[in-house]
Amino acid sequence: MRRDRLISLTVGEALAANAPVGPALRALDLAEAAALADAGALTEALRRAGLPSPLIALATQFPPAVLPAARRLGLLPGAIRFQAPLLQLLFYLGLSTLGLQMTQRVLHAYVLPTFAEMNVQPVESITSLPTFGVLAALVLGAPVIGALLLNASGSPRYPGWGRALRVSREAALAAALWESGAPAPLRNRLAANFLDPEAMGRSAADADRHATAALGLAHRSHARFVSAMRVGGLGALTLFAFGTLAEVYDFLAKLPVSL
Repeated sequence: MRRDRLISLTVGEALAANAPVGPALRALDLAEAAALADAGALTEALRRAGLPSPLIALATQFPPAVLPAARRLGLLPGAIRFQAPLLQLLFYLGLSTLGLQMTQRVLHAYVLPTFAEMNVQPVESITSLPTFGVLAALVLGAPVIGALLLNASGSPRYPGWGRALRVSREAALAAALWESGAPAPLRNRLAANFLDPEAMGRSAADADRHATAALGLAHRSHARFVSAMRVGGLGALTLFAFGTLAEVYDFLAKLPVSL
């Protein structure tokens, strides 16, 4: 179990039992946070302990909801785990690009200059490092970074995976409120700040269904983005590789002797 989830569950269990939070934090070797909790500064103590802000808000407004909320939020994927397919793809694309760039460097710095005595000048093709770098930044880099930021931002105006993940977290909190018996005024007040007020649902089971649906939407949106990145990235690398090959053939065709 991840330590952050262990801390959230431990604090939630203490709050659900109406027990002091300080000893629970001290048992987790969080002495500073425990001292703050003992002094009555619960919000600051939980912040020092590393609890997510939604759980801190629940701890101050309706402590019994912290434990069911921690259980549900702990089942949602973390940032690294969720982005793992994209990070893996970017790693391999970057590694392949580096290999092609090194090939270009070897050609221009060592291979082609050896034919200088034959009065053959190396051609400057579109695959040269400066030219390709500028084209990649303009044609691929800017749109990809822009789409990545919009998808991950959780903006209400952009239906990307960030928005879906946020709705999933909100629905998980809503289900915890229903399960813990939170009063209607509190549920309504929190739902008013939700990105999607429908995430509050009509019961714990209904809110859980909203959370599951939103999480599935986030995964599908992310998978589509990764697929587009795979097609675009591999296509760019293929063009770069064939451009390098064409440059070599063009150079060999101009040699005055047969190799």
